[in-house]
Amino acid sequence: MMEEEGLKRGCKISDMLPGIYIRYEIWNGGMKQWRADIVARFRLVFCVTFFTGVWAYGFVITNVLHNYDSIVMTPGGYGTGIASGRWFLTVLGKFIGKYWGNYTLPLFNGMIAVLFITISACIIVAVLDIHSRVFSCITGMLFISFPTLASSMLFMYTVHYYAFAVFLTVLGVYFGCSKIRGVLL
Repeated sequence: MMEEEGLKRGCKISDMLPGIYIRYEIWNGGMKQWRADIVARFRLVFCVTFFTGVWAYGFVITNVLHNYDSIVMTPGGYGTGIASGRWFLTVLGKFIGKYWGNYTLPLFNGMIAVLFITISACIIVAVLDIHSRVFSCITGMLFISFPTLASSMLFMYTVHYYAFAVFLTVLGVYFGCSKIRGVLL
């Protein structure tokens, strides 16, 4: 049917294919170049930050360290929410408990947190426009081993929520500083 309409107007689909193919090749080449630039720039930062996080929090990730919240809520739970002033923890805990379950899984939660913070460190390097490999790796290492994150790792049942919040914050800063912020905002 489409070819019949094209014949009525004097053009064939086979005549249009080379133009579509050329546009696709231009777009594909641009995407390959963009991916190569991103991978080349952030591969080292990602690897150094991730392995620093695994090394720094290896003991906490591979062991269950109980604190006052996890003792109160053992074997499953999300800690004391409204009673200690953390009202959204109650909302989030009930939601996650309904679909997944609230369990203290140090390896799972810790690795997700390290992954989110590692991606956040790469975004920070992009926002600060750090091109030096040494300084970008130091930035990632400092970001993953910051004392606030280290103390959050002791609350292993919520650390992935906090890491996700940091990731969203850093992503918001990135979009606020980028050229495409008007489109996304």
